[in-house]
Amino acid sequence: MKKIIISMFALFGMLIATPILAHAADRFNTDPNDLPTIMVTNVTQDGGCSAGTGAGCWKTSVDARPGDTVAVQVYFHNATNTIAYDTHLSLQPGETSRGTTHTFSGGVASSSIDRATGSATVRTSSTQKLTFINGSVRVFRHGDQVGFSVDNENSLFGTGLSIDEVGVGVQGVLMAKFKVSNDAVTDDDNCRITDFTADDYTIDEDESTRLRWDTTDCDYVKISHISGNLDTDGSVSVSPNEDTKYILTAYPGGDTEDLTIRVNEDSNNNNCDISFYADRTSITRGQSTKLHWDVSDGNDIDISNLDSNVNESGSKTVSPNSTTTYRLTVNGGDCDNESKSVTIRVEDGASTAKPQAITNPATLVAATAAKLNGIAIPNANVNTSAWFEWGPTPALGAATAAQGVGSAGSLAYSYTVGSLMPNTTYYFRAVVQNANGVGLGETLSFRTGATVTNTTRVVRSTRVVSSAVTARSTASLLELSVENAYDRMCAGGEIEYIVTYKNISRSTLVDAVLQVTHPKQLVFVDATRGDYSASERKLTVDLGQLAAGEEGSIRVRGRVTDNSVVGDLIVTTATVVYTNPTTRAQEDAIAYSLTTVSDDCPNGFGAASLFGSGSFLPDTLIEWLLLILVILALMLLGRNLYNKKASA
Repeated sequence: MKKIIISMFALFGMLIATPILAHAADRFNTDPNDLPTIMVTNVTQDGGCSAGTGAGCWKTSVDARPGDTVAVQVYFHNATNTIAYDTHLSLQPGETSRGTTHTFSGGVASSSIDRATGSATVRTSSTQKLTFINGSVRVFRHGDQVGFSVDNENSLFGTGLSIDEVGVGVQGVLMAKFKVSNDAVTDDDNCRITDFTADDYTIDEDESTRLRWDTTDCDYVKISHISGNLDTDGSVSVSPNEDTKYILTAYPGGDTEDLTIRVNEDSNNNNCDISFYADRTSITRGQSTKLHWDVSDGNDIDISNLDSNVNESGSKTVSPNSTTTYRLTVNGGDCDNESKSVTIRVEDGASTAKPQAITNPATLVAATAAKLNGIAIPNANVNTSAWFEWGPTPALGAATAAQGVGSAGSLAYSYTVGSLMPNTTYYFRAVVQNANGVGLGETLSFRTGATVTNTTRVVRSTRVVSSAVTARSTASLLELSVENAYDRMCAGGEIEYIVTYKNISRSTLVDAVLQVTHPKQLVFVDATRGDYSASERKLTVDLGQLAAGEEGSIRVRGRVTDNSVVGDLIVTTATVVYTNPTTRAQEDAIAYSLTTVSDDCPNGFGAASLFGSGSFLPDTLIEWLLLILVILALMLLGRNLYNKKASA
């Protein structure tokens, strides 16, 4: 009898465990005969493929030309013993960035069985972008050759297109079409070199200088005497042994510019050392830059277009109205007859200024989704659009749909990408474009979670309103702001930020984490709370639970780096991620502060830099005079008291 009871319990345990184990392995597209989840075909060149046609027609990689139509297929097959409830199909992007390699990624997911994901690639013969054709989405089930259209097709590129439940054994596909932009000719016309300069145009033997360049709407560049293809915007160090002309060529189109680096012959002045450079060698008319020089030994030092008989070491701010070459010449001493030159290129006014893109850290990172964040700065009164480039490698490859961001000021924008692989590192950057060119933000990365949970969902994000100095979030549950006293600051100057947060809801927010990130132009000094990571340039503060109405602030100090260039934009960003106790969903708030690097230090006599921002010392001349008067009064009072005591 005992054995029978034990056997019954064992059998009962097996019956319970079997569906649990089966569900743990349940996933879409697991049958050996299933197609890849994402496939593509060239409708124009190959005549297209009917929905669900096997490999050989649909492929994971195809070629396309300008003007072609390409179809992308999302395949789903429920080969499990479980009904797939609340099934969604997703695809990214709705419009690719301009390039020659375009990657589509996506998948199928439900609330009852695990998702399946995949990707496919379209290669174009020239720099193009692929744009979704409105009304082209059709869904097919059980070999249906007609399929049905959907009303909310754009959700395919966001949270996912719902197809309700998928029964056991049911399979089908979603097909969407994209147009390859037919701008092969205009690409060549649009690709232009906007800047090609050298830090020093004259160097001594065994010395080096750095070439710098910027382009617009180009794929890559080449420079004579330097091997390989180079990034569209960048710099490289060169050390020619003789006078050398460097020719920069941008592709497509072949736009070229050149410059010559002259090499002084060895004059046996082994004791001579000359440094002569500018903070930046290309400015917009009306802007300024600073020249720096240091001569080890010279009796008479002249700088053409500037001053005669300058000191051996010094600096001076210049604002030329046109492209100007400054030549430093030394007479006498160990550096007799030595010279160096710096050329400042001056471009037209702000109407041609390229837009700027600032990449902010990703938030609401889950196992299969993440929210990408950025800031768009048009720099001109023209309509501007912004998007994100992203992918599983630093080469990126995918792009989100573009969104309009206006024509003035600065605007934070975001996009939630889905169908990501768990426990995977992804890379992304902000991209901003208008009639004056394209601005690319810094490439950042994030890593998705290891497991999929039902409690981590992106349901609300905050809108950020910006101003010249401060941006304040207007969240429904949490208010966040970043404030500092200056909209401009010189190199070496200190900036103090006050990050303020407040729970403006009636609920207690849990698992709240505050992060403050800063750009490379700023060096972290200290903060009143938190742990700082130098490699990530990020301060993290665990706020924990925030009761209804609870508020607080954190002070963060940073110093502008000495090599910051006048005109650089310093963007410091704060984010708070928290869990809504009612919905158990993660939500976030984002705020940022903008400061421009300038020639002057607006904090008066530099007391903040010398003694620490936020000290009791005065910031203005009147305050200093008042402090001196108070000190003198205290000294007189002390002397009178001492004299009275001595006479007694």
